Amino acid sequence: MYGDLIHTEHRIETVSEYYFDAALKLVTEMKNLTDNRTKLYTYSLKQFETTYKDSRVNKCFSKIGL
Repeated sequence: MYGDLIHTEHRIETVSEYYFDAALKLVTEMKNLTDNRTKLYTYSLKQFETTYKDSRVNKCFSKIGL
């Protein structure tokens, strides 16, 4: 579907799930918002690393060897 789930963040109004597709080197962020709304964001690996360079999500890539 979107790849392997690598990280989940729980916030006050949203839950964000981050998926990594190793074949395409794409990161998909699925935000579950209030009122059962969902938004999808797709990033290339390089774009994701620069956008989220100091976040916990980016540290997950070092755990999986990227």
